[in-house]
Amino acid sequence: MPKACSCGLGCPTAPAREFLPGGTHLRLGLEEIDRQHEEIRRLLNRLHAACVQADPAAWRPVFKQLVSTVKEHFRDEERLMRRHGDPALAAHKARHESLLDRAADLSEAVRRGAVIDEPVLLYLKGWLRDHVLGPDARMAAFLRRAVRKELNAWR
Repeated sequence: MPKACSCGLGCPTAPAREFLPGGTHLRLGLEEIDRQHEEIRRLLNRLHAACVQADPAAWRPVFKQLVSTVKEHFRDEERLMRRHGDPALAAHKARHESLLDRAADLSEAVRRGAVIDEPVLLYLKGWLRDHVLGPDARMAAFLRRAVRKELNAWR
């Protein structure tokens, strides 16, 4: 019988499926944003898989890379929204800041010896899925309309 991983999710040591599966449901039709979302998804899956090892040396670097990648991604989204005058920028940025505040608290806790556990992994998974399918989908629709208007103005 396979041993359950230490993340508390009851995963076998060699999970048959990903913690956060990919697919078209997370694609917004903006090539660079979609690429970044996929990288964040992959890192979250690597973080989950590293928890199987129950070794901070395995998951700490992945967590650090995940936080860094998310920060860069948020800057890119906000830059695009600002450039195209998206009126939802302030609310979107507030959502980003909320996650970054939580990540900073978690980073400090990890520095002091805390582990990434089930509630943290589930929170990150839910946040990413809900943010991509909600506010990011709305942002992508706005940006596509803005670009179409821009292109039509050139005609």
